Amino acid sequence: MGRKLLMILLFAFYCLLALNSCVFDRGCNISILNKSDHTIYVYKSFSDSLKMSGGLKYKLEQQNYKGNDTLIYPSYRAESKSYAYVPFVGKRDDIFKNKECKDGKLRLFFINEDTILKYTWEEICRQQLYEKKLILNEVELKRNNWVVIYTNECL
Repeated sequence: MGRKLLMILLFAFYCLLALNSCVFDRGCNISILNKSDHTIYVYKSFSDSLKMSGGLKYKLEQQNYKGNDTLIYPSYRAESKSYAYVPFVGKRDDIFKNKECKDGKLRLFFINEDTILKYTWEEICRQQLYEKKLILNEVELKRNNWVVIYTNECL
């Protein structure tokens, strides 16, 4: 009876490990901690400027965004004093191996929700209406455990 109980406990333990690694691992995301007093959207790029294409633009269009939907795309959106997650396909170590990443740097553009509500994505890109832009390399992200802290000063 003791051996059977041990096998059940070991099986349960392995199931929990597998579940934890599949469901709770944010493996290829960059976490954004918004310590500012306003809601922000985060746009990722390997380019120095906001582009008309991209995940955030796509999600805004898919949801026929009219400026009043606060749940537009939660992973790119960080309310004041909360987290957001910038997703990537693949593993974190592969982000900078992307063929679009020519200089080994990732750009994160922080856009106020007020700007998203007021302007079209085309206007935001044409006028480069972002609050802050961070240019990060792999060493910096690893040093900070893949967490970027956004403040009004964007430290």
